[in-house]
Amino acid sequence: MNWATEWLDDAPGEGAVPDATSAPTGMDADPSSAAETETAGDQDIEMALPIPAAAGPSGVLVAGVCGGAGATCSALTLAAALGTAQVAVAAVDATADGGDLLERGYGEDVPAGEWVFSEGVLWGRRALGSPDGESLAAASTHALLGAAGYLPIYDAGSTLRARRLAPLLVDRALAIVLVVASRGDSVNRLPGQLEWIQSTLGEEALGSVVVVVASTRPGQTPVAEHLRAHLGNRVGAICEISHEASLASGGPVRWNELSEQIQGDFEQLAKTVRNVGDAWVARP
Repeated sequence: MNWATEWLDDAPGEGAVPDATSAPTGMDADPSSAAETETAGDQDIEMALPIPAAAGPSGVLVAGVCGGAGATCSALTLAAALGTAQVAVAAVDATADGGDLLERGYGEDVPAGEWVFSEGVLWGRRALGSPDGESLAAASTHALLGAAGYLPIYDAGSTLRARRLAPLLVDRALAIVLVVASRGDSVNRLPGQLEWIQSTLGEEALGSVVVVVASTRPGQTPVAEHLRAHLGNRVGAICEISHEASLASGGPVRWNELSEQIQGDFEQLAKTVRNVGDAWVARP
């Protein structure tokens, strides 16, 4: 299937999608901090839980289609939205070298393998040195969180193709959130990501994909509607996150300080992800 010729050839309107030179103003860029080393405490995730996440997906893997698409911001705010809904949720930094998920969501860094609980969310990091170690850590972390009753939200950064993520992607019950900034360079990379999912995981895996269009400037753009029109039923769902300047600052994100519009957008995304997960898990 050639995604690009089927829906990208028809532009969504002149000036609707800014070009690659447009500065993103609504979501964060790719983090690039130093690699973390593994520390003890992998098993220390037992604590009082909110309502267990028994239904829906086994976890959510959030990735940007390119750098600066907004994967980290989407992951931590989605986790916060689920936490306020009394879902037992964990936000996990699954980037290669360790990003700023914890600094922005929890307020400070946490060493790899340690877990902290704050404002309804369990925060942790999985960033190891060797590819083999990363894959093993991903599998064990996923199993431990599931056994403890948590719905893990993984921040994968700007790639789904990393070897360390393979143990997560083979889980049929995992939901995938692909974040697309409303910029031309970001939108144009979406077909390649969908083709990779289709060829690697199977066409049916596209049903577990939620495409999130993150607005990079105030006002509405036709990007989300354009994708809905041309993707049709090929992916699980398409959602849109409005622009908010506070999310572009790179500083801590506090749920109760976000606008009602942004809170509503992420609450809708949380419902969509769980509904897509329910439908995906129910498939034969």
